[in-house]
Amino acid sequence: MIATQESIFELQFSLQNPNSTRLQMAHSSNGGQYRYAPNDRFVQLLNNPAIGGGRSALIGSITQSGITNWYGNLYYRKDASDPAYILRIAEMYLIRAEAKAQLNNLSATDGALFDLNQVRDRAGLAAAAATTQTEVLRAIEEERRYEFAFEAHRWYDLARTGRAKVVLEALDANVKVDDHEYLFPIPVTQIQLDPNLEQNPGY
Repeated sequence: MIATQESIFELQFSLQNPNSTRLQMAHSSNGGQYRYAPNDRFVQLLNNPAIGGGRSALIGSITQSGITNWYGNLYYRKDASDPAYILRIAEMYLIRAEAKAQLNNLSATDGALFDLNQVRDRAGLAAAAATTQTEVLRAIEEERRYEFAFEAHRWYDLARTGRAKVVLEALDANVKVDDHEYLFPIPVTQIQLDPNLEQNPGY
């Protein structure tokens, strides 16, 4: 474990035990396999100073034969020894912001907006313009989208709030989210071990 001003808890990697996410994400020119890449829309959002702020550093690009390829830059050590974030200060602020917003404490001095704006200020962004409870909750949802890019929070955030279908289908007409997909299937091996387990609906 390594503790820093931002990171509370990390999973350590080394030359002998490399960070596989970094290897999957990095471009082949930088020792990676380039299997995961941000889409064009997300690249535009992170590169927008009013949205991404300093978080544009989370993506990098390389141009070859006139074609620019964007890649996630959260993990950047060429030897793939980058630690993986488990808990970060920003997440604690945004969890508390969401809890306060659910209680309708939206105050910019000691409520949801205060916590949300701590994260936005660190990212070099202006204070959130949201005012109503719904607006603040949506602002927190969006902030988590950018703050935790490449940290695998997005689906879980949308699933736990029941918003995966409306959000993802609005972004891409080719995406369909069925109700049963809010839960993962229980592995067959576990059902075989315990006859009292019932598979989640839809699987």
